[in-house]
Amino acid sequence: MRLQPVVGHLASRLRDGLFLPLAIEYPFWEERFPEALLRFGEEVPIGDAGMSGADWGVLLEEKLTEAQEGLEREAVPRDTSRFEVLHAGSSGVSGVYDAWRRFRARIKGEELRTSHGEEPP
Repeated sequence: MRLQPVVGHLASRLRDGLFLPLAIEYPFWEERFPEALLRFGEEVPIGDAGMSGADWGVLLEEKLTEAQEGLEREAVPRDTSRFEVLHAGSSGVSGVYDAWRRFRARIKGEELRTSHGEEPP
């Protein structure tokens, strides 16, 4: 993960505030459209640290990488219980698509669930 040098230089000029790394992933789990998974990393207080722009760049890259790796560990198992749903859209795209999913699940001997772990109606 590489940030543009300007991010570190910006941090070196600030005297107050914090950076909050945010990792975002758009996996295609069960639906035609992707889910949006987000994970905030550890806060990085700015303060008057007196660090150079290059040092800030390295630190912020490390913190963002940690957030990305944490999100990866949570996303790979495809376990929706690991996430808090902030907004749930409708499941499926159309009756035809849902019928296809049910048919495919029966053929494979799988139990059909929505992307939020619930059984479809």
